[in-house]
Amino acid sequence: MKRLTTIFLSVLFVNSSLFAQAKISNKSMNSETSKSKSASKLYERGSKSVDVTVLSQLSSNNSKFYITPYNKGYVYSEIKKGGNIAKSNDVNFYYVAESNGRFDKPQAFNLNTPTDLIPVAVSFNADETSMFITCLQKPSTSNYTIYQAKKTNGIWSDWKEVAMARKFESAGFPVVNESGTMLYFTAKTKASTKGYDIYSSKLNNGWQDAVPMIGDINSMGDDMYPTLFKDVLFYSSNDKGGEGKSDIIFIDLKDKAKICYNAGSIINTEANDQLMLLNKDNRTGILINDSNDSSKLELFHFKVEGDYISK
Repeated sequence: MKRLTTIFLSVLFVNSSLFAQAKISNKSMNSETSKSKSASKLYERGSKSVDVTVLSQLSSNNSKFYITPYNKGYVYSEIKKGGNIAKSNDVNFYYVAESNGRFDKPQAFNLNTPTDLIPVAVSFNADETSMFITCLQKPSTSNYTIYQAKKTNGIWSDWKEVAMARKFESAGFPVVNESGTMLYFTAKTKASTKGYDIYSSKLNNGWQDAVPMIGDINSMGDDMYPTLFKDVLFYSSNDKGGEGKSDIIFIDLKDKAKICYNAGSIINTEANDQLMLLNKDNRTGILINDSNDSSKLELFHFKVEGDYISK
């Protein structure tokens, strides 16, 4: 069922020291569909409303692909209708300023991309002086690698491939923690018999060899598009069970057991839920899914009554 332009949903609160607003789907994630714990691990703590609205002012015939916070707004990429992600002219980047849920007119965002690269997604460190870029590996049309660039006098330059990313068949969509010491990204090895996994890499005279995340995070399917809110990692998985084709999953990285939770119908739809961003205010954020139109991904803005993650 397609998502209406504005949806008011009830959300169940998780009894966890950290998670206050994630509702587990009625479909428990059992051993047949996921390594995640079942819904019986959680119980109601209260209810509040959530407002989810398609960002019609950013909507077009093009398909949104990725979005990241930047300079009191967002930078996002989109693919032209009928376009090919492997063609640089078909992937465009935009910056849009945002204030109290109001979005300005998007403007082209200049990555100053070297001519031989095709970027598809970007993210930034906390002070926005470093940019992490997911680029296609030529001549492949489906494998990625990671570059890092620096901002000098307002211009992105000194693009360098992250060495540890070369050890994977495909690696991309990195996010860095607030201290700039840990990088989380999605990757798969040539020897892998399953899909993409979430990996982490420590900064120590460069980004160290990456290791797959331990615990309940990675599945037999594709686990992709990680984002961070403090020590909470959000990502999309198509093998965790839940609402639809791909669901948003989240985990407290400080939790030694590394137990994952499905964001439930508050966030997930019956369609492809590709990405979730929770803003610093802990009450608003951005979703990417194709619930309005299965032929393209759209941006949605959500606002929670109260904190999404308990303090």
